[in-house]
Amino acid sequence: MQRIIQIGENIRNIRKAKNISQEDLAERACINAPNYGQIERGQNASIETLIKISDALEVPITDFFSNVPASVRENTTIISQITDYLKNMTLEEQEAILRIIKIFNKYKSHSPSNL
Repeated sequence: MQRIIQIGENIRNIRKAKNISQEDLAERACINAPNYGQIERGQNASIETLIKISDALEVPITDFFSNVPASVRENTTIISQITDYLKNMTLEEQEAILRIIKIFNKYKSHSPSNL
């Protein structure tokens, strides 16, 4: 039972990290909203339902079974978003972003409040 609860908590953490409400996710996954809420609270779910949820969240289903803390997943999501933006930029734009990051890090390390 503990493992099923962990899956529900992982789903909830991923959903919250993506700033999606339970109702919105249930609608995107074509699942009854009350049933979706039960899954987050540890109710058993079929593989088919978990696949629908993973598709709606745009994450691999394996993320539901991971013991990776939500903060790490959130960081990974941010890095993934940055990477997606960089992929669509020219080399010159990417180099400009890198210079900005370097300046930011230099400023941050010299700032009395460390931002």
